[in-house]
Amino acid sequence: MKIDTSRQVRDRVLKVVALGFGVWLCCLGTAARAQLEGWQYRVYRVEGGQPTAVLVRAATDEPLVLRAGDALEDYEVLTVNADRVVLRQGERLATLKRKAGAVASKGLNYRVKQMRAERTPVKQLLERLCRDSGLELVFLGEADAEISVDFSNMSVREILDSLCRSSALSYKMTDGVLWVVPESDLKRMIRL
Repeated sequence: MKIDTSRQVRDRVLKVVALGFGVWLCCLGTAARAQLEGWQYRVYRVEGGQPTAVLVRAATDEPLVLRAGDALEDYEVLTVNADRVVLRQGERLATLKRKAGAVASKGLNYRVKQMRAERTPVKQLLERLCRDSGLELVFLGEADAEISVDFSNMSVREILDSLCRSSALSYKMTDGVLWVVPESDLKRMIRL
């Protein structure tokens, strides 16, 4: 039996191997990602010289601070960098990419021309304010309080102060993310 070592045969074999490897990687990523649904990578920062990621569970808005070597569900955190967190579960790898805001943050000094609402939950008002000013919101308070507002030509900071004061909430800005918590949880927010 003669083995054909021509370039065409070799190229076909490499394509089949590459295709098989690509399908394997695709399946691997899909299987791993399926178990991490519901988590969002929101904030990257360096604490004590070590990269840190703040993930938020979408269903509860509960934040979780992770570093390389920590655990998330059944996964081990391998690396944390500014745009992604890489995790491993046995032989499977998963990646959580940092959520990039579609609108660049205009900051707390951005002036809002008009904001009116009647009997609207505070959380909805905060979401609207953050969407309009390009901030990301992590809301850890009660969303039961409904209030009516009529703001004209005020800065985001002034509106936040007013909304938080009327609803017994506190806020903190970190890397373009607005953290809002009940005043009773202020100590917890300071650690973030």
